[in-house]
Amino acid sequence: MIKNILLPERIGNYYLFAKRIVGFEITKQHVFATVVYLNGNKRTIEKCISMPIEQDNGEDTTVRTAQAIKKVLGMAGKYNEIYTSISSAHIIYKSMRLPFEEVDKIKKVINFEVEPLLPFSIADAVVDFIITKKLPEQNSSEVIVAAVQKQYISGQIELFSQAGVHPEVITVDLFELYGLYNMIPAYKDIKNNVVLTEINDELTKIAFINEGQLRFIRTLPMGINSIAQKLASELSLSPRDASEQFTRFGFNNHDEAYMQALRKGSEAFAKRIQFTLQSFATQVPMATENTQMFLLGNGATIEGLSTWLHTTLNMPCSLFKPTDITQNDTVYIKNMVTIPLANTVSTSIALPSPTSGHLNLRQKEFAPSGEKLLLKQLILASLLSLGLFIGLFAYSFFQVRKLSNELEASKIEASQELTKWFPQIDPGSIGDMLETAQEETTKEERLWFSFARSAHNSFLSLLLELTGLDREGLGLIIEKITIDQDRGTMNLKAQVKDHEALVHLENELNRSDLFDYVQPQDNPNFNMELRFAAERQGDS
Repeated sequence: MIKNILLPERIGNYYLFAKRIVGFEITKQHVFATVVYLNGNKRTIEKCISMPIEQDNGEDTTVRTAQAIKKVLGMAGKYNEIYTSISSAHIIYKSMRLPFEEVDKIKKVINFEVEPLLPFSIADAVVDFIITKKLPEQNSSEVIVAAVQKQYISGQIELFSQAGVHPEVITVDLFELYGLYNMIPAYKDIKNNVVLTEINDELTKIAFINEGQLRFIRTLPMGINSIAQKLASELSLSPRDASEQFTRFGFNNHDEAYMQALRKGSEAFAKRIQFTLQSFATQVPMATENTQMFLLGNGATIEGLSTWLHTTLNMPCSLFKPTDITQNDTVYIKNMVTIPLANTVSTSIALPSPTSGHLNLRQKEFAPSGEKLLLKQLILASLLSLGLFIGLFAYSFFQVRKLSNELEASKIEASQELTKWFPQIDPGSIGDMLETAQEETTKEERLWFSFARSAHNSFLSLLLELTGLDREGLGLIIEKITIDQDRGTMNLKAQVKDHEALVHLENELNRSDLFDYVQPQDNPNFNMELRFAAERQGDS
């Protein structure tokens, strides 16, 4: 539930959650698969499977291929995801330089850049790419773009759909092979030109690498079956018998008639490869002595094929060694497991590569459905919301209960204290008791304020101060005296005989120690505010 919802599947090249990938390469006659287990920084190649597709059994090719896929998955065991590839025979490749180094930025412009170069509408295509060389000093990158028509994507998905499964990633076979090549230190460090040649039943795929950079990709519509058919024609054999003999003896048969027929049958095959390499040479300086060819695919193990190509093409030619991937510190091969040459591409598809890790042709309408992930997210969100609600309810309940208990205890304690200080209060509601106590306190304060001088000047002192005035000489007639205990003020509403008497009265009041403010007046008939002086220390 946590995987891919609360935490990412991986951080960089480190897989937080272990997973098992089955990588598929599908040809017309075989299904090749490799199982790779990813855990942390470790990648373990666990199984390599080859399954022939039944031929001429009366069923549709898609059905026969789906049956082979089912058998492979039964042998693969438990897995998490399926990766597969589109054959290079269905892909248009274009090389270009773009003024970006970041994959995300290139993705935003790649469709616009490649659209004028395609022989079909961009609306009917899916496009992706790999970066073959970065040029930091120019802030640019050289890329190879792969464009494939949507019908081949839907056809590939249909193959797996009929097998009851769905591939999460659809990639490009030779891009992944190039990624595997770059992961093997012994190959990556080669400075000369390298030709990776995958020879299968019906097709031969060629990837040309110049100074470590993938430059060209070609697919030839001929493979070991093409040679076997020529051999059958020359020797008047059935295609099956000729194929069996070619597979068994290859180029090392002592029968002169067989070898003469084989040389004629393989001549066209060699010329097509030679012509392809010559077309590369017109674009990249290439000398045969500085170029070496590595063979892979199920046809690469034909007896004597590498020696024959070496002699025919005048070029060093040897078998690709996929097991050298263990030179990479992060890749391991499970005990007793070998990687056949026929499974080289399927291994490269299953094994994550920094070169092609971002590539996936399952885009646009072919993008994997997010319904399962969305459902998991909704369930988790609901559970988290429910848990949060229950937690808040429980916390609130216990807090309220605790506060209620404390409040009740405080009321009892307050009631006891009020009864102690105010015996005349009848026990009852704490609100009523406090109100009664407040009334009693107010009465006491007002009573004591009238006589006490320790906290305030008493009312008696204030009135006595006014009686000391020369009322007769001033013509003072007092109409009303108002004392505001809370504000500490006295309001004197009175009148004197004239302005001179008014000034004399103000002076007398200002000299009094009981007032620190006397409101100035300009009318003998006045309403004067007097502010009490602060408490005098030492008064008794």
